[in-house]
Amino acid sequence: MEKYSFGRVLGCGSEGKVMLGCNNQNHNKVAIKYLGQEHSILNAMVNEVEILEECAGHVNIINLLDVTTNKNGSFMVFELMETDLRHHKRFEGHEIRSFMRQILSGLAWIHSNKIVHQDIKPENLLVKGGVVKLADFGHARRLWEQPRECFGTLSYHSPEQLKGERGLYSTAIDIWAAGCVFAEMVLEFRLFDPIDYEFMNEEDRKCQMMELIQAWNSWSELELIVGDKSTVELMARMLKVDPCKRISAQGALKSKYFGSVEVGTPSMQMVGTGVCKNFNLACIAH
Repeated sequence: MEKYSFGRVLGCGSEGKVMLGCNNQNHNKVAIKYLGQEHSILNAMVNEVEILEECAGHVNIINLLDVTTNKNGSFMVFELMETDLRHHKRFEGHEIRSFMRQILSGLAWIHSNKIVHQDIKPENLLVKGGVVKLADFGHARRLWEQPRECFGTLSYHSPEQLKGERGLYSTAIDIWAAGCVFAEMVLEFRLFDPIDYEFMNEEDRKCQMMELIQAWNSWSELELIVGDKSTVELMARMLKVDPCKRISAQGALKSKYFGSVEVGTPSMQMVGTGVCKNFNLACIAH
């Protein structure tokens, strides 16, 4: 008998699809990511598994439970979450604060481990019981590795990504993307969203995105709409055009927006045990 049975498709991405699954040994429901058998995809899968091993153990990082294969290809098995931020119900103020604290805590942890996620967006922020976890590390890389070309959803790309300035790709690109998610939760729309976006080619999209970003100078007006100075101040510091002036995840956690609530260092946010350890990758690395 196969260790896992497969159910409906939960979502699809550029590298594969995620399906509802069941562990036939303990009957626990899981999420199973199928990536096919192509050599390039399998190499990317090995990289994702290794990065998840390096980031394992934090409460706001998705748990990788298993890596397995069958005649159809290779699979990554994750804990099952309830939804993502894109499909979450309308956000309340206190909930946004809680979610942002968790997102930044997860980012502070991976950044302290010299990892950049590179694809932070609502679809990759999974929710269960009020807990938010960073997921889909398929585009993640180590800081010392050569950055790749632009990928993912342009609405969450930093100015340096849009301009292709690879020498500036750092942890700051995750902060920009998280700032865009923050603004979207507060405002209920994307702060930088081109008109007729779906009808443009990629280069035109990048150009219009940069025009919108460079033209934006409405933080004071936004404060009047939001009605909270600390919210807009943090948003503005996360969305600095110059990545060198962008606040860090750990710095953001200490901002006035989070009040006097004690925020631990990344090491203090660890959960008791990490499940993503010592997988045998020989079965998928050809």
